[in-house]
Amino acid sequence: MLCPNCSGYQLQAQELEPGMVSASCDKCQGSLLSLINYQFWLTKQPPATEPLDNSKELSEVQDSAQAKLCPKCNRLMAKYKFSNQSANRLDYCAPCSETWMDKGEWELVKQAGLEQNLAEIFTDKWKRLLREQRTAEVLDGRYRSLLGDEVFDQSASFKTWLGEQEKQRDILQYLQL
Repeated sequence: MLCPNCSGYQLQAQELEPGMVSASCDKCQGSLLSLINYQFWLTKQPPATEPLDNSKELSEVQDSAQAKLCPKCNRLMAKYKFSNQSANRLDYCAPCSETWMDKGEWELVKQAGLEQNLAEIFTDKWKRLLREQRTAEVLDGRYRSLLGDEVFDQSASFKTWLGEQEKQRDILQYLQL
């Protein structure tokens, strides 16, 4: 197979992680990872012990903006955002279940704590989650700007507390008196 980035360069088998084989390009150091290989590797990993934190600040690595053709089937690969904290996008070919990661993108996925969630990134549910998180961040920013840091922090704390209450409707009614 030829590299989707570098004309004429053959992809070579290489371990992205111990036991997880991908097809990599020696020139651009990108990797084509079969989700089948990924799923097999994942079954050999211990379960994640800490909850998913998609708010970590991520470093940036080079990400090609151009669309890529799948090296297996020559179809256009779709780009998928994996975190709101990174502008990088993973390229994915649904018919082949293959993902292309530019140099350093696997490390970004790991840095975001998503190495055990890679297959989920290519779902509508994941896109919806990222949209909801982004909307919440924008709204929080607007209210922080409107209220000021101290009042916003107290309000956010109260909002969290209220969300845990069994009779939150009654509390809200009382507050509106």
